[in-house]
Amino acid sequence: MAIIINKNVKLVPVTRNTLKDLFSLVSDKNIVGHFQPYCKLPYSAFLNKFNKTRVKYFLIKKKETNILLGYAYWVKEPRFNSFEIGATIVPWQRGQGYGIKSHQALIKLLARYKGQRLQAIVASRNYKEIAVLKKCGFVCEGTLIKAGKMGNRYLNLCIYARIKN
Repeated sequence: MAIIINKNVKLVPVTRNTLKDLFSLVSDKNIVGHFQPYCKLPYSAFLNKFNKTRVKYFLIKKKETNILLGYAYWVKEPRFNSFEIGATIVPWQRGQGYGIKSHQALIKLLARYKGQRLQAIVASRNYKEIAVLKKCGFVCEGTLIKAGKMGNRYLNLCIYARIKN
């Protein structure tokens, strides 16, 4: 996988050399927030799980300075004509457009692959992510009531999608 460069960000594929950076992001509850699970595994178990995943992970970095902004991912849904995408920006870098630019970079990358549909599954109360998806041309196709669980609470999940150009 190549580095994907957008106006303000670049998506750098996660490799064995940068896997600890991804681990530091996904294992920090303050970074992943209230709407997605964080990794509670020790690094060795995370490494084993990472080696078996179909998910393609990227580190999101600021284009000019290489500052780590977060992570993004995509995965082909094998039974459907779709890709699931997502991005998480570290809290101290949010509100500056990096989420939108990261999603746009994923959209641009996936234009190369077969499959007509992009989708994101997001908690119904994750208003900032929903706003990013809408700005990127995604529409809500439906809500799954109490489909997600975080700790002891259930979350309604919305499916947002767009057809590739």
